[in-house]
Amino acid sequence: GEVLEGNELRNSGFKLHFATNVEREDVCDMTLDKETAAEFELAVDRQYWYELVMDDLPMWGMVGEVLRDDAHGRMEKHIFT
Repeated sequence: GEVLEGNELRNSGFKLHFATNVEREDVCDMTLDKETAAEFELAVDRQYWYELVMDDLPMWGMVGEVLRDDAHGRMEKHIFT
């Protein structure tokens, strides 16, 4: 039923360890080019969000948000990584 609802489930490839201490590690080393950066900017403008499911428990998060930069008197887009 996920496809009919417009959802596309993918395996994140994240290694999750419960009740085990693990060292910090990078999970993505993507470098954004102009085209990819523009796609993320559009996702922030449109308030896109994602859902991560672990052990059948869903978590939601925003791709990013627009925040006010009071030091420069402008709005800035931030991508959450």
